Amino acid sequence: MKKIIISVLIILLSLISFTDSFADSATNLYPSMAKKPDNSMYKLYKQAILTRHQIQVDYKDWVKMNKDIENFFISLYFKTDRTVRLRKLEKKTSDLIKNYDNKILNMKQKKVLNLIKNLYYRSVIELNK
Repeated sequence: MKKIIISVLIILLSLISFTDSFADSATNLYPSMAKKPDNSMYKLYKQAILTRHQIQVDYKDWVKMNKDIENFFISLYFKTDRTVRLRKLEKKTSDLIKNYDNKILNMKQKKVLNLIKNLYYRSVIELNK
């Protein structure tokens, strides 16, 4: 009886050690198979999230505004000239940001600049996908 219990314990311990080593090897596959994370993309995602939150703070109809922006980018997936449109949007919004970013603006202009920045960040993210 003791031999059976000991043999069952040995089998269980070997299975546990095998599954642990398999789990470790599965998690170690990520760096060798995937590209290194791009910090600039993390920053773009962060800025897009922050500008989206600022839209929520600035406008009463923020749900509609954010939904319209999302629907615009979703509709681009079905267009054949998607990258051309995204590049035009990126170019126009980056020019506007450069013109107004370091100037003294009133509250209404700051809100509009925040919307422009949100569109810019989202277009750059979509282009880099």
